[in-house]
Amino acid sequence: MVTSIASLIFSAVALTSPIALARQAPVPAVPSAPIAPTPGPVAPVPPVSPDLIMTMQFPVPPVPPVPPRDPRQKPRERDRRRVPDGWVESTEPFSRAFPVTKGATLMLSNIAGNIHVSAGAAERIEVEALKHAWGPNAEQAKQRLADALIETYATGNRIEVRVEHSERRDGRGIDVEFNVKVPADAIVDLRSVSGDIRVTNVKGEVRVQGVNGNLALEGTARLAAVKTVSGGITIINGGADAPLSLSTVNGDLLIQTLTTRALDVNTVNGDVRINGWSGDRAHIRTLDGDLDLQTSLVKAGRYEIESHSGDINLSLPEQPGFELEAHTFSGRIRIDFPIKSEGPIRDSDRGPRSVRGTYGDGSSSLRLQTFNGNLTVTRR
Repeated sequence: MVTSIASLIFSAVALTSPIALARQAPVPAVPSAPIAPTPGPVAPVPPVSPDLIMTMQFPVPPVPPVPPRDPRQKPRERDRRRVPDGWVESTEPFSRAFPVTKGATLMLSNIAGNIHVSAGAAERIEVEALKHAWGPNAEQAKQRLADALIETYATGNRIEVRVEHSERRDGRGIDVEFNVKVPADAIVDLRSVSGDIRVTNVKGEVRVQGVNGNLALEGTARLAAVKTVSGGITIINGGADAPLSLSTVNGDLLIQTLTTRALDVNTVNGDVRINGWSGDRAHIRTLDGDLDLQTSLVKAGRYEIESHSGDINLSLPEQPGFELEAHTFSGRIRIDFPIKSEGPIRDSDRGPRSVRGTYGDGSSSLRLQTFNGNLTVTRR
């Protein structure tokens, strides 16, 4: 439509220009017939609203609703290195075993490549790694394997594994994939720049930090820190002795069964889905994403759930009661529990909406807030 309007304007300007008028043949004047008088008064034409004019000129098709995202249905694949067409790959295995005793510690840092740590034998730590390198031919690809050096240090009951990379003029490096077995009670500290990290069935303290990659933790009973910049976080059957902090800048967060007294969740761009957590403190925030929680509140607990642009859906079982404070600027509020209002309920067609009140004995505090989205508290 914009193109057609511009074409019409250009044509009109061209036809009315002096050059165009000079080229036209003279047209003899023809006397026009007199206009007959209109019988009776002419009815005034109703004014046309500017919105209707804009709608006629620039019709906007309806936008279909976007279904909520599920982190399990859109896993984030780590970015593979861009390898030129025709280059060949060369690999080199690495294997080391370290005898340890109860309460051993593993510290592993990697630059590029996935890391998988799982429970193994009780008296040793087994490190298996595979280097991947690429080059224009087999010989150069093999030479590039030396650009990554896997260094290991054993100090008492502490094992440290570190990957050191040399710089290439073309900026390309190699990937190192790790598969490590540790005693179930081992303490694990993992760090990666580019690559996914996965930890399964480790009962000792676990710390995981990444920059570009997904974090997946399953059967980890003592989580201490879980952070990434660009990637999703998935926790299944996890726990923590102290308040647990989970953070990502660009990624979804999924929790299925988590045991911890206090939970702090931060994501800038991503959805948060929690099912199977119960504690007395929670602060859950996202800037752009939906929050979907199935949990239960405990007496004297405090819960703050915030989203700037996204819906908040909270599912609660029958319980003694809570104090509720819910606010949204653009959206609807639905509360399935009978709330005794402590002030006017603002629920107009335009402007902010809010609900403040108490359900039952009001033994816990619940605060929900979003700027652009709906707030829903259902009873299950």
